[in-house]
Amino acid sequence: MKKNYLIFLLLALSVNGFSQTLKNELDSLNKLIAKEKAKPKSFESDTLIVVLLIDKADEEVSINGVEKSLIVVEEAIKLSEQIKWRKGIASSMYRKAEIVQVKSQYFSAIKECLKIINRFKKNEFPKVYVSCLYQIATCYMWMERPNESLKYFNLLFKENVPNRLSKDAYIDSYTNFGALYTRYLNNPKKGMEYFAIAKKANEAKKDTFGLAYLQSYMAFAYEKFGNRKMAEESFDFAIKYYKKLGVDYILPDALNYASEYYYRKGNLKKSESLAEEALIVADKLKILFSMRDANKNLYLVKKASKNYESALKHYELFADSRDSMSEANIDDRLKVVTYEYDTQLQKAEIDKKTRENEKQNALIIGLIVGLIALIAAAIFIYRYLNIRKRIAEKEVLQLQQDKQLIASNSVIKGQEEERGRLAKDLHDGLGGILSGIKFTLNSMTGNQVLTEQSSQTFHRAIGQLDNAISELRRVAHSMMPEALLKFGLKDALHDYCDGITQTQKLEVNFEAWGLEERQEQSVEVSLYRIVQELLNNTMKHSQATKAHVQLVQNENLLTLTVEDNGKGFDINNLQKNKGAGISNVESRVAYLNGKMDIKSGPEIGTSIEVQVLV
Repeated sequence: MKKNYLIFLLLALSVNGFSQTLKNELDSLNKLIAKEKAKPKSFESDTLIVVLLIDKADEEVSINGVEKSLIVVEEAIKLSEQIKWRKGIASSMYRKAEIVQVKSQYFSAIKECLKIINRFKKNEFPKVYVSCLYQIATCYMWMERPNESLKYFNLLFKENVPNRLSKDAYIDSYTNFGALYTRYLNNPKKGMEYFAIAKKANEAKKDTFGLAYLQSYMAFAYEKFGNRKMAEESFDFAIKYYKKLGVDYILPDALNYASEYYYRKGNLKKSESLAEEALIVADKLKILFSMRDANKNLYLVKKASKNYESALKHYELFADSRDSMSEANIDDRLKVVTYEYDTQLQKAEIDKKTRENEKQNALIIGLIVGLIALIAAAIFIYRYLNIRKRIAEKEVLQLQQDKQLIASNSVIKGQEEERGRLAKDLHDGLGGILSGIKFTLNSMTGNQVLTEQSSQTFHRAIGQLDNAISELRRVAHSMMPEALLKFGLKDALHDYCDGITQTQKLEVNFEAWGLEERQEQSVEVSLYRIVQELLNNTMKHSQATKAHVQLVQNENLLTLTVEDNGKGFDINNLQKNKGAGISNVESRVAYLNGKMDIKSGPEIGTSIEVQVLV
């Protein structure tokens, strides 16, 4: 992740010649601070010392690490408090938030920013206020708390951001906002709008570093749009550039993101290699969030590879990292900070109202309290009766739905049994009769002398009989595929998808993972019918050229995904324009007690996921 401008100081360490330059600058700052401290105390001298201490804290991060830098910035805060310099207090506190955020101590960074917002008026130091909003929104995103992050990003973009944030932070705010929508709010289309703004700005200032940071998040959008090539190229670009400049504080996140991606795509070897590399770098720098994510990825890969001993080892390391960050208490700690902030605001408002209410007559207050009590009692009684009524209505509705579901399941089961019987009768009965007729007619040709015209008519009849037999077999196979009954769902779907591809109407790619054992026939038949219906809808309505069918079993969870690159549709209009196809799919999903999720939009294709417990 791209922390802030402090990262550029860390980056400088990897470039020859910069390290000595930083040390020289630190020596110069120490001399200036010592010189000012030797002077007689004055407000002007002390404010200059605060400014120099803040600059020194920035240099210390690169040379001696975060802990040393925090000691310096705490000295700046203490001195600012002593001389009551409010701007120095705000600037020093914000610098502290930036420093702790470098080490992924996001909670501490949020706490410092909330202290600043609580202590200083919004318009007193507008640049610091906007920077705090940006810092909080970004930290919440990295802590995987999208709702809180969205709240502060919305507050941020209501302000005059271009004139109050640094140029790098301003561009990064669009990258991070795009990442929030793409990675955590599942809205890649919205995310790409913000990515486009960030990309244009980074290209204009020729900031390759900013582009690498951007690409590490754009990869998720490309993945959601089904563009695997662009997703993988984006991950490669970010990782290679970070390695080239030795940006170790950011590299583990890019490696972990790529590892997650390849795990989802089933490339376990690639996923494992990236996660191991991320763990080495994160462990070296003690970046706990990155260590946690790397161990989590390795646990998932080892488990999928059935290397359970190694999987257990990485799960324990993942748990240790999680516990060492006290994640279990983060929610409560954040609530306390937010409560303290809200309480102080509420206290000021309550004190003001209390002073006004003291002027009112005690009898009026009593009457108001009595009236409120009566209204509250009436509302309580009304709501109680209303709730009881709604509960009764829901119980009746649930009974009706249960009856409908039982009836629907019986119909589906009966349909499949009838299809199987008809398919067998057609194939074994009528098919056998037609084959016998063909055999008889073929045997006659050697014993009969026919005119040329009669011979042509005879052979044409034999050809039509062949077509009738082929069509009969096709119909019987469609009603109940022989491959489904003999070999199972995986092979049947593979044959079905290949058959569609061979017609050149639609290119269908099929993948299956984890299907070691066959399922109950009712489950396999229902899932097969769902795929038939969805691909049939794709060919009829979507104008797609490619489709992807994926079937994955993870323990007792079976997940079916059907995606296409067609024109898509507005999901909000689905209920109004629902056809028989989608209704049939919903009925079969309900029959399996499963869940269905539809994602689509104009010009971005359609993705339908069905999950069933088996």
